[in-house]
Amino acid sequence: KKKEDKQKPKEEVKVSVDKKQPTVSVMMIAPSEDLFEKIMRKKFAKKKAKVSVFHSVDDAESALASKSFDLIILDEIVKGAKEFINKLKRNKATSMTPLLKIYAEGASFEKSDGLTLKEDNKLQEPFDLDQLSELSIVEHDKIAKRKHETEHQVDFQFNSRQQDIEKVNDLILDLMRQTGLEDKAAMSLGAAFREGTDNANRHGNKSQEDRKVTVEYNLQKHK
Repeated sequence: KKKEDKQKPKEEVKVSVDKKQPTVSVMMIAPSEDLFEKIMRKKFAKKKAKVSVFHSVDDAESALASKSFDLIILDEIVKGAKEFINKLKRNKATSMTPLLKIYAEGASFEKSDGLTLKEDNKLQEPFDLDQLSELSIVEHDKIAKRKHETEHQVDFQFNSRQQDIEKVNDLILDLMRQTGLEDKAAMSLGAAFREGTDNANRHGNKSQEDRKVTVEYNLQKHK
């Protein structure tokens, strides 16, 4: 038997390794500016990223219904930008898609009216286009690593006024539905969550409508 084994030809196993860097799929939502689009496509192409440009949030939402993107860049002047971010971050399935928001020159990062779900990072005009492409890829890589442990992340703020608090309670209920917890546990956690935001509103802000409450919600795989 040993002789037979020796006579058997050795099998060679060849492993091919694709050294190509994976392509990052970028969604850009911006007003129609052909020159800006062309320049950004070239900038991202050098970083192995493919850009799909949309000029309305409706078109962007239609695309997201059938395709996932690795990164979203959104110009704040696009109509419905705030509502688009709120939808994206509220939904567990899309909340971990990194979103970079471009603010107009002189715009305040902190100024917001009503319940506002926040972007992951931001740039303010004027900025260098290389800076935009660099920051975009950094943000993509950062959240790609975080995805291994984080399932849903939402940073939001609201004014201390009744209409905002009602919307926050609705948001909390929606977030709890998406935790995967049993109903009783989700209800208990939701109650504690609402109490925390209510305490911040009544005791921290003394229910003064011009003040804001900021919340960081993080759902990980085990907690």
